[in-house]
Amino acid sequence: MHEQQKQLIRDIYADIKSGRKKKVIVDSDAYNEMDDQFAILYALCATDKMDVLAINAAPFVNDNAATFEEGMEKSWEEIKRLTACLPDGDDIPIYLGSRKSIEETGMPDCSPAAENIIKTAMASDEVIYILTMGCITNVASAILLEPRIKEKICVVWLGGNEFHKEDVREFNLEMDYAAGQVVLNSGCPLVLCPAQEVTVKLEYTLEQLTSLGYDKPHCAYLTELTKRFHRGAGAPDNWTWIMWDMAAPALLDDPNSAEIEIVTAPAFTDDFHYAFDKTRHDMIIMRKLYPEKVFENAFGKIKNGKMTL
Repeated sequence: MHEQQKQLIRDIYADIKSGRKKKVIVDSDAYNEMDDQFAILYALCATDKMDVLAINAAPFVNDNAATFEEGMEKSWEEIKRLTACLPDGDDIPIYLGSRKSIEETGMPDCSPAAENIIKTAMASDEVIYILTMGCITNVASAILLEPRIKEKICVVWLGGNEFHKEDVREFNLEMDYAAGQVVLNSGCPLVLCPAQEVTVKLEYTLEQLTSLGYDKPHCAYLTELTKRFHRGAGAPDNWTWIMWDMAAPALLDDPNSAEIEIVTAPAFTDDFHYAFDKTRHDMIIMRKLYPEKVFENAFGKIKNGKMTL
């Protein structure tokens, strides 16, 4: 069984490197910060490399949302506002995600998002890439509800930290640690994009982030969003923002914007560390990003706008 899984990972690795146009589901906690909005529009505008089939709302808890459910609902509303800026935004299916964490209930949440992942994967004759840019509950629930999808999806997840870090704690993983354990233990094809030392490098200035201007409604949305976050930080002259989530669409848009490697998948221990065992299944890890290449590709695609193909 392990050799079959290892071959699947090798096939996924080659597929990513090929630059072939991919079928994609975006799974995003869009109201959490401001990087999700840029990442979502990047995926939607990169129509030569990604066919976005649907967008799922992911839950979160922080100053913007007091509960898991509220975070998901606010993310759903933000995705609706964002896609409304595009000429064909109404054609993009948007699904409500998990209202409870697996950590809390011990069970998968059969949300519309999880159901759509299952339905889409089982009906597809090619791999479905799930760009998971937040809490991974929707994906973990789908895997638990229908394990057969493991052979039909690849999860590109912004989660955890680099392997040598002593502590794996990171916002997306901490939102539902049990869900992270489910996915990492499942053998499902996974591209892990660690926060510390990898996606943290996607740090850009106010000038860069507002360079989209106001020519198109979706560009104006992102420019005004950036200015609002800048004002919220006290409008410092040297302000920057880390655009973590752009790593996921960047990898599929231009495989040369990142370095990835096939490795043996560790486990997430109950005390928030990695545990390594060479007998476990394989996964892919993102080792490095090229921030200027990501910026050039992403902002070029976003500025050009979404074309109906």
